[in-house]
Amino acid sequence: MKRPILFAAILFSLLLPLGAAYAFEVKVDNSIHLNKEEIADGNIYANCQDMTIDGTVNGDVIALCQKIIINGVVEGDVIAFGKVIEINGEVKGNTRLAGPQITINGTVGHNVNVLGNDIKFNKNSLIKWDALVAGVNGTFDGSIDGNLHGLISVASISGKIGKNINLSIDDSNSTTDNNLVITKEAVIAGSINYTATKDLKLENASSVAGQINKQTKENKTNPLAWLWIVFYKLSSLILITLVLISLKKELLEKITNKINNKWWQSLLIGLAILFFTPLLIILLALTVVGIPLALIVLAAYLSAIILATVLSSYYLGKLALKKLLSPKKINIYGAAILGLTIFTLLSVIPLVGPAISCLAIVIGLGSLFLIIKDKQND
Repeated sequence: MKRPILFAAILFSLLLPLGAAYAFEVKVDNSIHLNKEEIADGNIYANCQDMTIDGTVNGDVIALCQKIIINGVVEGDVIAFGKVIEINGEVKGNTRLAGPQITINGTVGHNVNVLGNDIKFNKNSLIKWDALVAGVNGTFDGSIDGNLHGLISVASISGKIGKNINLSIDDSNSTTDNNLVITKEAVIAGSINYTATKDLKLENASSVAGQINKQTKENKTNPLAWLWIVFYKLSSLILITLVLISLKKELLEKITNKINNKWWQSLLIGLAILFFTPLLIILLALTVVGIPLALIVLAAYLSAIILATVLSSYYLGKLALKKLLSPKKINIYGAAILGLTIFTLLSVIPLVGPAISCLAIVIGLGSLFLIIKDKQND
């Protein structure tokens, strides 16, 4: 069975349409290569060790691979997660990338969203719209026709920025004198707005056409803090969900039926499990012989909470799909991704979020308990 690789539906692809193109290819292998003369009609979904695209893709590329290199042309979007990602060709849509080492040498027709440790927009790179980055080290030597936004620890800018630079610099623990450097080769058509503890280093004042505005971290809340929370929460939940779908797809449907038919019973049982299990763990831990068992129960308890969140979110996504699209058949991946997205966005809302998270966990735990009980009775 081919493994699902829709991990690309994390925050960078929240706005990806659920009604994707019908023409697509799923590629699961150690090495995937689209030759220069080859044309892929439709989307490519890939899960592999190494992926190289030298040809043309008449759709989107959604990939979860160790190494991803795009030398050819992608007519749609690129959504990629990998250890090493290089965009050397042309992407005519948006590009959303996440990984430790990300390099762009080519052209991106729309926006670029990047999350990585080492981010490089080299000299020949061209971003025709905006760039949003989040990472540790950033080198921006190419051209960005729009704005450069982001949160980063160290940034060096030598390229052309068509509009403004809006960066939050995480330099509180840095030993370097300047974490934001605007070299003499840089050309900034707009203003520089940055939040940092230290001042930027501007090698040539004439490089900036607009104003330079600095705000200290004490006076400004990090605008990307919410983005980070959503990203990590949603990405981890989606990854767990994909594994669950691969191993136990029928469990999601069983949960849906159980919540529909016995949601009050699920709620009460879930409340009991949620609040009484920690008491059991504490009682076991108070005895020397019970400590190993307490650790086992704790691990199972935490795993069940995560699983309950995923199951309840799938139920929520399935309901939402029925209301929004009224499809004849519910796509399991679409329902899971939509449900997790809705749940994650709601769960980070102050005051309301904890209550929503608790409700999802409680109903999921109760339904999971009832399913296990039914299986034992069978």
